Amino acid sequence: MILYPILESQKGVLLECLENPQVTYYNLSTITAIPRSISREKLVTSLHKAIDFLPVLKTRFLTKNNKLQQGYDENIKINVKSHNLNHKEMTKYIQDTFLRPFDIAGGEALARFELITTETGTFLLINIHHTIADAYSYSTVFFNNILSNIYNEKDVVKEEIDLYYASLGEDIAFHSENYQNAKQYFQEKFANTHFFTLEENTGDTDGKLIIDRCGIQRTVCDNFCKEQDLRVNILFQGALSYVLSILSDEETVCYSAEYHGRNSTKLKTTFGMIEKSLPAITTVKKDMTIIGYLKNIQSEMKEITRNSLYPFTHFYNDTHHDAGLTFNFRAIDSIASKQKFFLEDKPLEYLWIHPQMGRNYLIVNVDFTKEGNYCIITEYNSSLMKQDTLNFLTYTIAKVINYMLKHPDTTINHLEQDILEISHLKDIRHIIHLEE
Repeated sequence: MILYPILESQKGVLLECLENPQVTYYNLSTITAIPRSISREKLVTSLHKAIDFLPVLKTRFLTKNNKLQQGYDENIKINVKSHNLNHKEMTKYIQDTFLRPFDIAGGEALARFELITTETGTFLLINIHHTIADAYSYSTVFFNNILSNIYNEKDVVKEEIDLYYASLGEDIAFHSENYQNAKQYFQEKFANTHFFTLEENTGDTDGKLIIDRCGIQRTVCDNFCKEQDLRVNILFQGALSYVLSILSDEETVCYSAEYHGRNSTKLKTTFGMIEKSLPAITTVKKDMTIIGYLKNIQSEMKEITRNSLYPFTHFYNDTHHDAGLTFNFRAIDSIASKQKFFLEDKPLEYLWIHPQMGRNYLIVNVDFTKEGNYCIITEYNSSLMKQDTLNFLTYTIAKVINYMLKHPDTTINHLEQDILEISHLKDIRHIIHLEE
């Protein structure tokens, strides 16, 4: 078996799973209702062909020369299992069996494909581990390119660069002058800063996933950003940064921001864990206009992204900063939010199956609603935050966005004065823990 380096985007997830083998929140799982008009036999055959098309699904992780490495193991078998269950049995099976942890160290296949037939129809279940796939891999690469085209007997666009080849390129880049320059940039920029976590003692010991959602009208946001020459993700990031500034009573806030990591066009067809995290820093000066504040964030994020060769895992090891909050703008048509694919010209929609266990850091995602509007989605751990607090946080971010859309030339200090709900954030400041 030929071994390759591990991408830094894979490493953080892999190490956490090796340390905590029972975690399931890195299982990327979906369920799709399959219409009766779709041939079940042809679908199973197409799934097997799709599996063979992606050797990375049979990845094995090994330690060699004290280094974690990866490679394709032809001895790993992935079969498409079939079951006949009623709805109650299916629900129990999904929670108790299908969503079980992957045996990362034991060399188990890192992907599961199953069909369940119930009294009302057939459902396709897919579970792929985050070490070898991200949301883009699921939507654009697997569903919309590989599976759809194989089933519909069309040509599949082949990967220009696969996960293993990408890891070789990254390993070479880490020995370049550009890497050293990026490292110096981040270490200087984030010197004497702190990343904060948002926690309160809930008395909950289960640590279940809690979620809240709040919709924002898409056309208004898009038109505003087009007029202001602003990327839409910056609008949401600016509102989040402002709320965090109020919560922490700090001018400067730091957290992590995720992005798809496919800046090279050659990676657009790559199936793998290419998604990256970057440290983000925002200074909220109250005498700035809202549009000036947002433009400043956009400029900062361009510079940060330009230096993304220095990965967050290296940043964490070198500076000991650990982000307690992650922002992820997923509302991009061509990436993870496209939850439809076509078999025989019939649109099928897959739904994400959320893990029961909550993560130990706050996640603020921006995605699409079913109607096509933007949606702020916050996720946390029930043992670290009460549902009411999470709901209020989500609502406040949305409130700030709506204010920014209406008053771009107003100074930042008017936000707190004009939105009465902002003042309530100060009432929960005591739950903030700033990590030195």
